[in-house]
Amino acid sequence: MRVDKLIIAVMVGVVALGIYRSVTIQQSYRLWNEIDKIERENIALREEYGRLQLEESMLITEALLDSETREQLKMVVPDESAIVYVIETNTDVKYVGLDPKGVNAQ
Repeated sequence: MRVDKLIIAVMVGVVALGIYRSVTIQQSYRLWNEIDKIERENIALREEYGRLQLEESMLITEALLDSETREQLKMVVPDESAIVYVIETNTDVKYVGLDPKGVNAQ
């Protein structure tokens, strides 16, 4: 009887160890997949960060170029009274926004 109980106890222990091993293997696979997913996201984020840095440097360069050009050419934003709108209908051309001294002011 004592040997039978010992054999049953050993079998239960072996089954428990087998179940424990399968559970730990399943957890390791799940963790491995999660690590792989996070690494792929990390790579995608680094690529996007690189693109954003390049875009930022281009915007800064463009803004500096624009301001330097405006300074060198002494460009200013015109007053509203200096803007001329040309409205063209079938054959008639109307000049809008000129002062009364201008051509065909309306």
